[in-house]
Amino acid sequence: MLTNHGSISQLAKIKKSQGRLIFWYFLKIIILAAVYIAAAKFGLSLAFSTKQVSAVWPPTGIALATLLLFGIRLWPGVFIGAFLANLLTSEPPLVALSIAVGNTLEAVVGSYLLKTWIKIRPELDSNRDVMALIIIGAFFSTAISATIGVT
Repeated sequence: MLTNHGSISQLAKIKKSQGRLIFWYFLKIIILAAVYIAAAKFGLSLAFSTKQVSAVWPPTGIALATLLLFGIRLWPGVFIGAFLANLLTSEPPLVALSIAVGNTLEAVVGSYLLKTWIKIRPELDSNRDVMALIIIGAFFSTAISATIGVT
């Protein structure tokens, strides 16, 4: 009997621990989405030709940095933030969805390539890491979002 009670107690602890992990995961996603939307509003405030196009887009850097530092598993925060940010600019839902897919792929692909192929160090303490961030993070991965956005 004591062993059953002990295993039930352990199971309850595991479930409680899993519940906390799930809570923190969703909280991180919500925070990332909110920060993305706030950064998008700031970027759109700098637009000069149309209200949906800006030469400065801070959410890209925030999304890439977040996925690099905290893991690609937070990609839903980028997607939700990008989708809602585009809906707030009066884009039709399908257009907002496709732009959000492009923004999300941009961050996921950039983070994946930098982490797995280049094995970039978050400290950016070498010229190699800085150049990789510029080439892959600033040029290559942003081309994904730009291509999907234009399409």
